[in-house]
Amino acid sequence: MVLDVPFAAVVFPAGVSRWLSAPNPAIAALVERTIALGEPLALADCPAADTEPHLRAMIAAPFVTPHDGWGAVVAGDGTPRAFSERETRILAQFANCIISELELTERAETDDLTGLMRRQPFIATLSGLVADHAQSAAPAVLSIIDLDHFKRINDSHGHATGDAVLRTVADVMSDVLGAEAMLCRLGGEEFAVALPDHSLNTALPLLERARRAIAAMTIAEVERIAVTASFGVAPLSDAFANVSAWFKTADAALYTAKQSGRNQIRVGWQSDPKTGAATRERRGGDWKRLSVAV
Repeated sequence: MVLDVPFAAVVFPAGVSRWLSAPNPAIAALVERTIALGEPLALADCPAADTEPHLRAMIAAPFVTPHDGWGAVVAGDGTPRAFSERETRILAQFANCIISELELTERAETDDLTGLMRRQPFIATLSGLVADHAQSAAPAVLSIIDLDHFKRINDSHGHATGDAVLRTVADVMSDVLGAEAMLCRLGGEEFAVALPDHSLNTALPLLERARRAIAAMTIAEVERIAVTASFGVAPLSDAFANVSAWFKTADAALYTAKQSGRNQIRVGWQSDPKTGAATRERRGGDWKRLSVAV
């Protein structure tokens, strides 16, 4: 509305972010050029694009965010036109506003200590996976992870060391599980990870690598500190009526891992497809199957 153009969008280069990628090659090329230049770039008369939107004049202003890298705010018109210096400054201000908005959103959704997702947006992510599964049977695996005897670490070495452990665990899991994993700090020493598009067979080796990496990690702030973690795992299935049932099933499997000696992975299956309810009993409750440690 401010620039009186029919098209405007926030665009990231393909593969950089989950946000909007360039809708056609001409816009993608402009975004790449303005990012390389590091300042706004305007094109008054562009060749007609083969794909929509059919823009003959375009202007873009770059911006950078801590995690998504470079992007650009783009505006365009269907007829050739020149953009004034004032319009260029306005678009650059829009880019600054977008940076501020993304940073505020990131702070609201990200745990300050570990940089992982907070509980509320993570639960929203799980809701999306449950909906996808209901529509297309898309697979996913949820794991809840708890650090073993974490209170002893805080009591013996202090909370600063405890914080260092939490940060290191988050970094280790991020490195091992990869960018596709959705990692969350649920609170305290408890974490969770959702693995979209994974079956139990493909998820378990990844989680086992994470378990071993946690047990092998070193903490720079203190020598000879042992850290292990217990994992409760639940593959998404039709048995889960909602996110709560899926979450409770993974949590019950975690409880069994704790009761069985810690530093291991346990898998839970839901036994009541009608209610989608999960139990949390010491002997496994209504599990159809409970794995041995892997």
